[in-house]
Amino acid sequence: MTLNPVAVQGATAASEIAEAIRDFNRYGKIDVMIVGRGGGSMEDLWAFNEVAVARAIHASKIPVVSAVGHEIDFTIADFAADLRAPTPSAAAELVVKDRFALLDIVHNYWYTMHQDLLAMLSNRKENIRHLLRSYSFNKPFDLLRQFSQRVDELDRGVSASISHRLTILKAMSQSLRHRVLALDPEQVLHRGYAIVYKDNKIVSSSKQLRAPDNVDIKFHDGTVPSKVL
Repeated sequence: MTLNPVAVQGATAASEIAEAIRDFNRYGKIDVMIVGRGGGSMEDLWAFNEVAVARAIHASKIPVVSAVGHEIDFTIADFAADLRAPTPSAAAELVVKDRFALLDIVHNYWYTMHQDLLAMLSNRKENIRHLLRSYSFNKPFDLLRQFSQRVDELDRGVSASISHRLTILKAMSQSLRHRVLALDPEQVLHRGYAIVYKDNKIVSSSKQLRAPDNVDIKFHDGTVPSKVL
């Protein structure tokens, strides 16, 4: 995940947002982009109605999800984007698939490739059998040698094609596996982050806490009970 913090309201907000969108397109290593901010008044959200922002979203080669304000808020950016999410948190849920869903995609892709390769191999073998049964094989030995060479070429072609496709599929599987592991919350905790719970619910904002609330702070190696002062 790559962040590009910019002003989202004020005189320079529209130009900063548009430039950030262009920066991500120049960077090029982004699968999907979320353009958004939290709730506010119509004046607070006005930067997302500016022509510069709409044009930058429209010109983006990277798919854009707009997530501006609350569900009842609509801006021009929503109509220029590829998809509108009612809130920024909803946008995150839309673009990050469940890791088990990703594993299902890998499994289904592997199965489809396997079936396609088997069908292709069966078709090639049937062509060879047809050649072996044809009248041409009763002709002089020069024709026999030609067909024998053709059979060898077909066999090498099938083997090379299968090997190449399996290599590509293995690389894709490894890439998806790394993405799945990156979504694991335990991996995030190992990098020094912690999760705060109050009444067994995740605390996502400091506004949810006040003294003297009791909370549990979860680290990668255990949980520490704490109190807000």
